Amino acid sequence: MSRFFNTLFFVLFVLANANAQPNSSPNVSDKTRLNAVKLLDDHNGWAVGDNGTVLKFDGSNWVKQNSNTTEILNSVCIINQQNSWAVGSNGAILHFNGKTWSPQESGTDEWLQSVCFVDENNGWAVGHNGVVLKYENNRWQKVATPFKNTLFSVSFAAKDHGWAVGCNGTLLEYSEGSWVKHNIDEQSDLQSVCFLNRNNIWAVGNKGVILHFDGIEWQKVPACKKMAYYSLSFTSPNDGWAAGQFGMICHYNGETWSEYKNKSFDYINSISLVPGSGYAVGSNGTMYRLDNGSWVRENY
Repeated sequence: MSRFFNTLFFVLFVLANANAQPNSSPNVSDKTRLNAVKLLDDHNGWAVGDNGTVLKFDGSNWVKQNSNTTEILNSVCIINQQNSWAVGSNGAILHFNGKTWSPQESGTDEWLQSVCFVDENNGWAVGHNGVVLKYENNRWQKVATPFKNTLFSVSFAAKDHGWAVGCNGTLLEYSEGSWVKHNIDEQSDLQSVCFLNRNNIWAVGNKGVILHFDGIEWQKVPACKKMAYYSLSFTSPNDGWAAGQFGMICHYNGETWSEYKNKSFDYINSISLVPGSGYAVGSNGTMYRLDNGSWVRENY
């Protein structure tokens, strides 16, 4: 009988989390959940998470930093060693000036899910209920749009062109000074978008959804696993990784996506790659390092 109830509990757990969003992935250990990681190069990077957690990567070790906040941090962007940004719950925005992290005025109480900068003077943040913020002239301002779906990810390759994705298959393109919605035959939540160039953009989401834009149209791409993808990152058009639910990791070789056999079931909320290095983070404080094509658990 106990075996029956254990099996029933597991099935109910899987069903309850089948379409979980990154910021709701379960955390059952004493380590703080990590929600985002971003590398500048193989010697500089940041990871952020719950309770204002900020970890700095110096090329060898990850060291906890004082963030001066207890908000949940969902996303981080590193422009250079002296300039980084993080966003999170209740409209939280933090700026790193090369020495310390300090809270900034955002003008919103909405949860912010993603932040992206193309240079020191041009940045974007998106979040719940379709909130869009733009950083310009040394301050953050709300950008009015008609879209109300929660946005989970934003990516820009140039200050005049970018993409944002979110709930119910929301795909927004920024071009010529305005945001425009692209209608696609997909209702699953889209969790992450990666802008390589104007003719090569990827998006992933719940239910194993992988989408590719070739400069003309968005098309579905066969997935390696029918689970929720929370994040993706590329080092080149022929080398990309996606990760998400139950420790799932998949690799793109320029032609197809294939599953990487990961032994852990911890949710992976974020993945970041640069030439020669890669890290992934998630629930239970999980952290993996990419080592010669293999993902190995990193202790910190």
